[in-house]
Amino acid sequence: MRKNLGFVFLFFAMGIFIANAQVKEAAKTEPIRYSFQFGDGVLKVDKSYMAFQTVSHVKPKTDTVHVWNVSEKELKLSFMNNPEYISVKAVPEKLAPDQKGYIIATIHPEKNKKPDGKQIWGAIRASIQVIINEDVEKGRKNILNISGTIEEDFTAYTKKQLKRAPKIEFDTLVYNYGTVKQGATVTHEFSFINKGKEDLEIRSVKAG
Repeated sequence: MRKNLGFVFLFFAMGIFIANAQVKEAAKTEPIRYSFQFGDGVLKVDKSYMAFQTVSHVKPKTDTVHVWNVSEKELKLSFMNNPEYISVKAVPEKLAPDQKGYIIATIHPEKNKKPDGKQIWGAIRASIQVIINEDVEKGRKNILNISGTIEEDFTAYTKKQLKRAPKIEFDTLVYNYGTVKQGATVTHEFSFINKGKEDLEIRSVKAG
């Protein structure tokens, strides 16, 4: 009886293992869903929004859109309205009928500068126009939106540098103004101190 129970348990365990393996394999081969379209439906894409999320201030970051030419003619892809710090290219540049490819966008944070040459920090947004066969007018409707946030990258710091790094500490993080009359202006100052051993540089300040 024990041998039979052992055999049943082994068979059950093997069944779970095979099922898990099949699920993992299915995940690897799951087809790309081209849920969006540009150019009156001739170019299918898997997304029209590229969310880069956190971008290191010293490392370029890349994202990819899968594209598919579902028309009966060749499509040449080009781009407009991308800022200097975002490079966009199509691979390949020309898609034959029924051919699939990619739109590759890269954020270069070191190029996102103020007129005085200083790094711009925080949220970035761009609306890239996808031009099909050099039709700029229709390209105004083919918008690929890009967003991200450029933040300080401490991953390259050594343990010694991290110990000496600046550390901001506020007296309080919350202040309740209570009841405020319409049209009134109220202010509150948040005091802070640098508890670190290196100078603290305030990159930018944003309310809300």
